[in-house]
Amino acid sequence: MNLEVYLLNVFSAHHFDLGVARWLSSAISLAVLLVFGAVAGFLIRVVLGTVLRRWASKTETPWDDYLFDRKFFHHLSWVMPAVAAYFFLKWFVPSSWSWYALVSRFLLLLIVVFSTGFLNQLLSNFETGYRAIHAERRLPLRSYTQISRIFLFVVAGVLAVSVLLDQQPWGVLSGIGALTAILVLVFKDALLGFVASLQINSSNMFKLGDWIEIPGQNVEGEITDISLNIVTIKNAENTVFSLPTYNLVSATVKNWRTVIDHGARRLRISLSFDARSVCAIDAAFRQALEEKNLWLFPEVELLDPWGFTNLEAFRYFAQTKLENHSQVLKPNPIVVRILDPAGRGVSVEMLFYTPVTTYPDWVNLQSRLTAYFIGSISLFHLELFQDGFTSR
Repeated sequence: MNLEVYLLNVFSAHHFDLGVARWLSSAISLAVLLVFGAVAGFLIRVVLGTVLRRWASKTETPWDDYLFDRKFFHHLSWVMPAVAAYFFLKWFVPSSWSWYALVSRFLLLLIVVFSTGFLNQLLSNFETGYRAIHAERRLPLRSYTQISRIFLFVVAGVLAVSVLLDQQPWGVLSGIGALTAILVLVFKDALLGFVASLQINSSNMFKLGDWIEIPGQNVEGEITDISLNIVTIKNAENTVFSLPTYNLVSATVKNWRTVIDHGARRLRISLSFDARSVCAIDAAFRQALEEKNLWLFPEVELLDPWGFTNLEAFRYFAQTKLENHSQVLKPNPIVVRILDPAGRGVSVEMLFYTPVTTYPDWVNLQSRLTAYFIGSISLFHLELFQDGFTSR
């Protein structure tokens, strides 16, 4: 015997009209069922939620603090009463009741909807906790959670439709199969983003915080977010680029992460000299350079019968200065070379590596070294090449 039958017998014993007795017994049974669900939700949200949150605050692991937050128990307080009402429905109304199938199906639909919201909140809590606890890993977790959400909502949609149509989920899926082509067109960006996200994460191509350049699209900046469809890049001007995720794997992208990881960034300085200022070094000029400790030719070069020029003297001067500089990495190659004349003077190019990797400090070092070498060229009687102008 269930509650409605018991109430119907009570009302009949008190000589209630049969129609009124059935209506009252059904209304009271549903009201008791709603009260039962409300009490269960209150106990979960307030009592169980308070107890578990206090327990989570005393544990050493921070994960439970993020997973068991207020929103977690808020969504759980909707799921469990719906589940309890569905399974205990036969205790309140008989299965032969004309509205039993409709109420049962409605409760099952509520279970699907509330469970979807609960699992979605659980994904959000996990993402928030992971970002806070493992921020140094810089993994694009959002793309994974978005993929999980899409799968969750698709499954929930199929279950909801199967409940409404009173069919098996497999029957609903077979009907959706005919719409596959349309679904592929609608979710084209999501599918491309999904494939790109798998490639990015499996090969560790990009992480949050990487500084990248995409020359073909004139994009340069730091990756601040990688989602299923969109990659957000913030440049030095604090403006933001938004690109499709699959652009990272379909376009040519320069990633500066290895510069930061290895602690070595290449620096290039190029100075162009007026070819008419290049001259041979005579005895008096050599003596003047030796007095200023600027005669830095290697011993093997001193045996060269061709003689020496002031441009070569400057090249060895620059080589020696870079080798002795505290912010130049010594194990890495230090190259100072004279380039072929190309109609814009004769250039001396300096290539070396520095442990200074942050952009402002790197630019500052480049500027100081460039200014130092420009200020030193007069000691070698050299002049910079200036297009359309020369002091000679």
